[in-house]
Amino acid sequence: MDECPKIFIKKNEYYLETSQNQKKDIIHKRLDEVNFSFRALNGLKNQNLIYLGDLVNYTEKQILAIPKLGRNSLNEIKQVLEELGLKLNMNLQNWPPKIIEKEIYNSKIEKREKFIELSLEQKYFISKILEETNLSVRAINCLRNLNCKYVGDIIHLGKEDIKRSHNMGKKSFNEIVSLIETAGMEIGENIEPWSYEIAESIRTYIEKNDKDDSAEKFVLQDKYLEVELHRVIKQSIIQRSGRLKGTAEESIERGIQVIIDRYGLDGAPYKTLEVIGQKYNVTRERIRQIERKTIRKILSAKLSTPILKDTFNFIEKLLPASTEQINQLLKKKDLTKQEWDFKGLRELATFFGYNKKSYYVKKINKKVFLIKENLYLDISKILKVMKNRISDSGLYSIKHLQEMKEVYLNNLNAEFLRDLAFTNASFYWLDDEKNWFTFYSSRNRLSNLISKAVIANKFLGLNKLYKSIKKNYRINKNLLFSKEVLLKYCEINYDCVSDKNKILEFKTDQPKLSDYKGYKGDRVAPNEKKIINIFRNYGPILSWDDLKELASINGITQASLTMMTQFSPFFERIDRATYILQGTKLTDKNKNIVKIDFASRSFLKKNCPYVSKKNAYVEIYNYGKYLRTIAYQRPIRKIDEENYGICVDNKIYPIKK
Repeated sequence: MDECPKIFIKKNEYYLETSQNQKKDIIHKRLDEVNFSFRALNGLKNQNLIYLGDLVNYTEKQILAIPKLGRNSLNEIKQVLEELGLKLNMNLQNWPPKIIEKEIYNSKIEKREKFIELSLEQKYFISKILEETNLSVRAINCLRNLNCKYVGDIIHLGKEDIKRSHNMGKKSFNEIVSLIETAGMEIGENIEPWSYEIAESIRTYIEKNDKDDSAEKFVLQDKYLEVELHRVIKQSIIQRSGRLKGTAEESIERGIQVIIDRYGLDGAPYKTLEVIGQKYNVTRERIRQIERKTIRKILSAKLSTPILKDTFNFIEKLLPASTEQINQLLKKKDLTKQEWDFKGLRELATFFGYNKKSYYVKKINKKVFLIKENLYLDISKILKVMKNRISDSGLYSIKHLQEMKEVYLNNLNAEFLRDLAFTNASFYWLDDEKNWFTFYSSRNRLSNLISKAVIANKFLGLNKLYKSIKKNYRINKNLLFSKEVLLKYCEINYDCVSDKNKILEFKTDQPKLSDYKGYKGDRVAPNEKKIINIFRNYGPILSWDDLKELASINGITQASLTMMTQFSPFFERIDRATYILQGTKLTDKNKNIVKIDFASRSFLKKNCPYVSKKNAYVEIYNYGKYLRTIAYQRPIRKIDEENYGICVDNKIYPIKK
């Protein structure tokens, strides 16, 4: 059948013309005139509640049974009613009155018959077989005597007819009434049309379209999953064994308890036969026999478990995910109140006709995941990708993982990737949004770069360090991590501290997240050591020409020097063709720029004795146009007692202070 049958409940509505000056009773007030939230008001309107008088006759159970209304909406409704001096379940007499206020039609008093179509959840409810509900065996037998097979048959009966049923007691009667009220319906309501054929059509429709339902579909349920399974198992065993007493009854209870222990119905982990045997002081083979006998009874009874079906459908739409995440969402969905061992649940579900391979349980470093069959082999590939990215870049983000083109990374949710990355023992988050992360990797490019900079200087400015790292060709340019992420990375990896000026003090150059030693067991290559020594001996400030000259003396080619100045974290360019060793703290003298101009007076070299002057560098100009920068190690000549000059191209130029 392509469409679900349409079923209606017939209700009467009364309308009356009233004057605007006529005083209203509080219970005649319309719901949209009261300060309800949009969600609560829509839910109540969909239930065809118009006036406060309609609402106060509802119980809390009936409110909770309304689709899209939960505990928060219930609390809101109770609070609003309390402010108005009303409450739920007031059992108003003579409501609705013969005449109530009419706002749409103002011409005359009239009575109308209104046909309200049942929701899909209500149709699902009334098409349930009695054994699929949480009714006791006694109540079900009493209803069978009244020729009831479906829940809808109960609604068609009158309360008095049910009370007069053989063996029907007060407890059983209240149990039946409570069941009907959970769906927001009442015994004796006029359901049209209704027949056994209609009930089977509804069940066929729901079964065919169950796979297409969204994960957020509201499912009307009788009990929590653990309660439902316990009840069905017990009911199936009793149904096949009969009501026995003495040792036979004890045997049934033991069989039930073995199933509970075996498959974790009490929230405990899935247990082996040997562990259960030790509990009851019997052999594992005896437990196996009890289990098989009990399972045969469950299978032969052929009792359905709608909540188990809803649970599996919900789980399949969440996969892949960690068991912690799924348990959390199942509780939020109000399907359970306990933590589940999903291995046991999967095995148990096969007894009720569900596919054993609906999901796989995979444990990774003490963290358990539920995954689909097609992803089972790809988990190791995903972990390998994460490891490679951390090795290349030192850190990575969940967002970048989701954007990768690998097939096995398609359509994976962020929460699953977070949980998967967290399986690494040395995992760390680098931001509050839980996007950027890092963990231990033997080869780590980012750690290697930072360690090199720290070897040169243990005091590094965050901004300058960030720029020097981002310019390195080995770091992926698409990784746009922030300075805050880099700071967190340094704090975790090196135990460094920062001041208010964001100057990082590194207490060690050995990172926690990598043990890569670099070139022949040393992070710093021979040429890099030579450049560091050049800066320490002749710096801290060197022009490109001076650096090139000194590098050549130490056997470093210009090509190697160019690569190091462009990509190495050692250097920082502070001016035009002027470099400084990364992290060097300049003094006031360093910052004072001495300027000379070629257009000024010149002297012969022989007339000026050599004087060494440190902590200064000189900018050369010609008629005000900048030419080059020369560091202090250039020959500075004393002209007289107060004046100095600098030798350039065998000419002496005075230094103007």
